[in-house]
Amino acid sequence: MRYTVNETERSVTLYNVIAERIAATPQRRITFAEFMALDLYHPSLGYYTAPGAKIGGKGADFYTSPDVSPVFGQLIARQLAQCWQLMGQPASFTIVEQGAGVGKLAADILAELRTTQPDLYSALTYAIVEISPDLQARQRKVLPADAPVRWYEQLAQFGPIEGVLLSNELVDAFPVHIVVGQEGGELAEVYVTTDDANASLPFDPDAANLREIIAAPSSPALAEYFVRLGITIPRDNRAEVNLAMLDWLAEIVNTLQCGYVITIDYGSTADHLYTSRRTDGTLLCYYQHTLSGNPYARLGRQDLTAQVDFTTLQHRGEQLGLHSLGLISQAAFLTSLGLGDILQGLPSLGLSNEQFIRQRAALLRLVEMGGLGRFNVLIQGNGVDEAAALAGLKFRT
Repeated sequence: MRYTVNETERSVTLYNVIAERIAATPQRRITFAEFMALDLYHPSLGYYTAPGAKIGGKGADFYTSPDVSPVFGQLIARQLAQCWQLMGQPASFTIVEQGAGVGKLAADILAELRTTQPDLYSALTYAIVEISPDLQARQRKVLPADAPVRWYEQLAQFGPIEGVLLSNELVDAFPVHIVVGQEGGELAEVYVTTDDANASLPFDPDAANLREIIAAPSSPALAEYFVRLGITIPRDNRAEVNLAMLDWLAEIVNTLQCGYVITIDYGSTADHLYTSRRTDGTLLCYYQHTLSGNPYARLGRQDLTAQVDFTTLQHRGEQLGLHSLGLISQAAFLTSLGLGDILQGLPSLGLSNEQFIRQRAALLRLVEMGGLGRFNVLIQGNGVDEAAALAGLKFRT
């Protein structure tokens, strides 16, 4: 495969950054989580933060629900409007979206609320948390200039708010530690180091000169994670541990004075994620819509992702005061909010045959259980009426 000079130079430069970080450590190694953080979020070279990140629209390495149909955002807007109503229609209401990509979901939500919920729209601040200046610039191009949108780099920049914290495919991209089961239920951890044996060879952008080392865990928090779950990782099995998710929850609690947290992502409950049959964990790499199992290839130019442990997301949230109101599949969530009615109404819209087929296929794609429909939606609340029936949870089983 041929690469442009910029692509190759970017991977070479990022490799040098990683190698320097490794060389600066006493044991010449970094955790996989540290590697993943550099690979995805280095300020100028990371996959999500470098100029021209291939996310959203044509040329992207993967697609998300907002890319499939604006109906995804329109239906979420219905749930957001109900949240506002259940909270007593406060005069100041903040929707915080973290990891907004190129701004497509935000644009669809704002357009729907502006049209159907003018009172809410007038009370609204839509806050986007985005660390990438390039993505912020791309979002500004997508969103109307008069939209009530503000940008922040960190959740910590907020004071206490009333509203909803919304994310779609955010948590799966947090840097994860990788552990390996050992004899007697103990754990070891995967570290990354430079492959000195290949240091003299020409740099290959498809396979950086990095290799793994298995050693003692970097933190007792890794073993504690599984103790809380009551799960033992079988010998030689790999598993991801998303400690960054726990820090993120703590930030949310400090931010959300009253309101809801809606987390949409792919993953499962802990008993399914950490089953003995899953010997290699869930880490995957995406490049040009192609799956790979090599995270050390194409540094800074492929997405790395691991499935979300929704059991820990709920349990840790409860410990911090975020009460779990419901966990539901994306298919059931969108159906609860009226996707079926939209499907049934397509024939009455006067569409051409081609438009009808295309729009119907897009709607079905959102709820296909072999794809986006199997994603999970977790709704948590803080300071809200936990007994109130949320529309999006209507068809929860």
